[in-house]
Amino acid sequence: MKKLAAEFIGTFALVFAGTGAIVVNEASGGVITHLGIALTFGLIVLTMIYTLGDISGAHINPAVTIAFWAARRFSARQVVPYVLSQCAGALTASLSLRLLFPQNAMLGSTVPAGPAAQSFILEGILTAGLMFVILGVSTGAREKGITAGIVVGSVIALEALFAGPICGASMNPARSLAPAIVSGHLETLWIYLVAPTLGACTGVLACRCVREEDCCSNRLADRHIPSEEYSRRGMFSFAAVKEERRREIVWAVVRLALGLIQIVGATASVLLLISTGPSRLTLFAVIVTGLFTLGSRILFSPRKR
Repeated sequence: MKKLAAEFIGTFALVFAGTGAIVVNEASGGVITHLGIALTFGLIVLTMIYTLGDISGAHINPAVTIAFWAARRFSARQVVPYVLSQCAGALTASLSLRLLFPQNAMLGSTVPAGPAAQSFILEGILTAGLMFVILGVSTGAREKGITAGIVVGSVIALEALFAGPICGASMNPARSLAPAIVSGHLETLWIYLVAPTLGACTGVLACRCVREEDCCSNRLADRHIPSEEYSRRGMFSFAAVKEERRREIVWAVVRLALGLIQIVGATASVLLLISTGPSRLTLFAVIVTGLFTLGSRILFSPRKR
């Protein structure tokens, strides 16, 4: 319960300070400036990581929570409670800003400055970079340590500085969901729910490419009884070793096939989005890719022996 309370408070602080800076900037005629807004987002994240990192991990972002789960650093049972706590904190922050600034129409909502496809791709790339950095400085599913807050906060401020004027640099579904619901601007909300989530999971794949084998994946041996276990149970034999190797090959082929399907599906989804915009065919491609990703995650999750 303390972890959920920490995620609620952390996300409340993020949305209240970050979108609050946007609202105050508009109300004061641009006193805070774009630089000040970007620094506000970076500094509040830095502060929350140092304050809550030892309690809940300071995810304060549904995309980060889902990506930690995809990286097998976070329990599936905790994903939904974490996401609900984060969204509740964000909504509370936006409602508070509505009470304080009833005349403001947008409440810091993220809206594309250009084509929807441009913002979708940019949000995905930004969140992939953010998640790649988080996985590099975090301990398990916890953003904590001497440098974690500085590094993650700096990345958020940096990305908000150069990409904020184009796509809003949300990188956080809860940060975009709350002001959109409270202000009633839901037209392009789907971009900021889907793109950051897909981007964060892409960051997990990037981490697997450059870090050690066990960083964001479980070894194939976890899928069956290893040779050490055979020996302990008195079942060691050449036949058992041969069977073990055969299973390794099968699981490797299955993983490769699922990985190729995910890559093809993600590429097709992006191309369809660019060429046709949001459509039923694009939505179908995204759903199919998501189902294969989920199936791969479930298939290769460790089983209790």
